Amino acid sequence: GHLTADIYPVYRPERKNVPKLTHQDFGLSKETLEKLPAVIVSDHFDGEFNNAYEAIEYMTSCYQGPIAFEYTHINNNEERVWLKRYIESTHTIEISKEEKIELL
Repeated sequence: GHLTADIYPVYRPERKNVPKLTHQDFGLSKETLEKLPAVIVSDHFDGEFNNAYEAIEYMTSCYQGPIAFEYTHINNNEERVWLKRYIESTHTIEISKEEKIELL
């Protein structure tokens, strides 16, 4: 997902050899995914979403949005799993425009 994240504020460079990440690339339809439980996408999504399609859409927004994450290089499995769960958490923090400017 980080290779397709929308992290370029001025222009988006063309990327070659980016892995295919959509459900269609794997021969799955929206209708099929809507019949499957969200827990097959991630074990901590049980009860968070109505189906696998909603969970995948949410993960797409997490990993392909304006912030990218790369954590697979972390050697400690416990730390890596904690970070993954934090990134995929449905609990978000709202930051005002003024706070965003201050953080820059």
